[in-house]
Amino acid sequence: MTTPRPPPARSAQTRRPAAPSLTNRVSWTPQPDRYPYAPQCCNRHPCFYPIRQFHYSSSISSYETYDAPFFFFPSNGTKTSTCPKPYVFLSASRLTCQLETAKGIRMSTPISRRSFLSGAVLAGVGAAGVTLAGCSPSPTKEALDTTGDIDARENGQLPSVEQSQISQTVEVDVAVIGLGIAGVAALRSAAEHGLKVIGIERCATPSSRSCTFAYFNTDRARSMNIADVPPAEIANEIMIQGSHYPNMGILVDFARHCGEAVDWYCDAYNPNMVWTDDFAAIPADENELYAMSCTYYTKSPFLESAYEEGRDHEKIFMAAVDFASQTEFSHQPILEANVAAAEKAGAQTVFNSRACQLVYDGTAVTGVIVHNLVEDTYTQYNTSKGVVLATGGYTHNDELMKEYLPHIWSDIDYYTLAYPHTDANGDFADTGDGLLMGRSIGAKVENAPHVPMAHSTLTSILGVDAFLQLNANGERYINEDLSIDHFTINMMSQPKKTIYQFFDGNWQEQMGAMQAGLGAYTTLLMPDAAETIDEWTTAHGDTLEELVAQLDVDKDVQTSMLASFKRYNELCEKGIDEDFGKTPERMFKLETPPFYAVRFTPQDENPAVDKLRLLVTMSGLHTTRQSQCLDEQDDPIRGLYAIGNTQGGRFGVTYPVTLAGASHSIALTAGYLIGETLAAL
Repeated sequence: MTTPRPPPARSAQTRRPAAPSLTNRVSWTPQPDRYPYAPQCCNRHPCFYPIRQFHYSSSISSYETYDAPFFFFPSNGTKTSTCPKPYVFLSASRLTCQLETAKGIRMSTPISRRSFLSGAVLAGVGAAGVTLAGCSPSPTKEALDTTGDIDARENGQLPSVEQSQISQTVEVDVAVIGLGIAGVAALRSAAEHGLKVIGIERCATPSSRSCTFAYFNTDRARSMNIADVPPAEIANEIMIQGSHYPNMGILVDFARHCGEAVDWYCDAYNPNMVWTDDFAAIPADENELYAMSCTYYTKSPFLESAYEEGRDHEKIFMAAVDFASQTEFSHQPILEANVAAAEKAGAQTVFNSRACQLVYDGTAVTGVIVHNLVEDTYTQYNTSKGVVLATGGYTHNDELMKEYLPHIWSDIDYYTLAYPHTDANGDFADTGDGLLMGRSIGAKVENAPHVPMAHSTLTSILGVDAFLQLNANGERYINEDLSIDHFTINMMSQPKKTIYQFFDGNWQEQMGAMQAGLGAYTTLLMPDAAETIDEWTTAHGDTLEELVAQLDVDKDVQTSMLASFKRYNELCEKGIDEDFGKTPERMFKLETPPFYAVRFTPQDENPAVDKLRLLVTMSGLHTTRQSQCLDEQDDPIRGLYAIGNTQGGRFGVTYPVTLAGASHSIALTAGYLIGETLAAL
């Protein structure tokens, strides 16, 4: 088996402060008293990091061999794991792997996501839990030696719980199901509005991902040079990018209250946190969180090209912040501070507990039944005000993926699933539990296709910079001035799902003119990229003819590529892109040797090529503007609410990268507002 080479070394001066190793990123000190059943290896997973960036991390050194672009097996805090169920950061592309579990069971099987997630390939990995995983015994050793078909799995429904199985009943005003961003905000907001509220989380800890939040129209935002934006302008642009599928009322309320919600959320952690757009102002304490304005797109050492409306192909609002310290990019400490603030205000929390059934009398939801996965007991929480569903998406529920995201499911083997959080059984927790519970009592689900957050940045060197791109037929196919989500959608519809990026010897100077959107780079992240260019490009040549001859494509494709080069150069000379309308500032002739090409296909073995990632699903139950679920006749269901990625009506078609961190902040704002809504009942 070929061992992937490590990436080129990076200078700390060329990227955000102190980009740490994986070991540093995930070495958060466990809190056994607070979260007694949490995996003791890592409770602060990064949202996604290709394994090529940390091949030799001690976190995976206890396993024999691996060959996967995104494969992460954290141990129980030691190099020799005693955990019988590895926690897997799953590679969705076809792979062959060999590993040694703590039980000494070896698996060596060529697999795809469909066979891998059938539940028969690897014990405890998390076979997507489309039924109540905690009700079934763990897979046996014999299961490791079989393969299964996805059609043989459960049908995506949570099982019913008999009344005789319920060991206790608890009276509350509100039950919040799921403690991610939306659920934690709802928990704290309800408690601070005087409600008796309980938060129920399937995993061992509150769950977070990534670090970016949309943020604007506050004094702090203005101090970071984030210009005020009319709420209706942001809402209208998200509507346009979503083909007017979203509920505009939800978006307007988000845009009006987003700034105050983020301030409220962060003040629970540190009212005196540093908010800045200046890298020189970063706190000296490497563990201290700070907020960095995303106006760094115009000021940072690696993104210097400012967005210009009317020139750039996609509209970008510079209205977001990243939360980070010098050792990690994460808002997990802020999330946990909000849980603590909620508990201080009187909220209760229960972890390692999976909600599996709503209590519904035909007219109203009056409670929820919850399975404690550690103690294997059932509790019924009766609610006088409502149940708030905040269980997130369903990337690990194959039946829901097939039903609501068929265009992603049909290509699922090309995607890496980036969701890392697992429950006490080792099963991934994003299985659409809230959607399933709501649907089971008649709540209306958004029509397919749903909205995924799925993308790639093409290469780790140039990202999605607007250099010339041709498809597998050698034809130019798009205005290359795109962000990552929109680029990915179109690339997957191209012949053989393959594209090529071309540039010449002036590429470094030309980078400075590239777009400032998500996924594009205007200066080099890797200082030795120029010296190692033959390693991260697919082909090079002193002439264009020599270049295409190195690409292992048919003669007719070579001829087509050369014709496309000629046409593109003619357009560059004219100073106007008559074919696709790319801005003249990013039209560069292929004229200065050497000439280079990077091939991108979802399963490319080039370690510099970024892989396709499916982060989350972003559609769910239809709700009112106040997050109350609707039935099939569009009437509100009394006592049932949905927020976060369980809520529909927020996006359409794909994630709108027009506003970085929109998903996080819409979820947060909905949770922030719902406490007042419930208290008024």
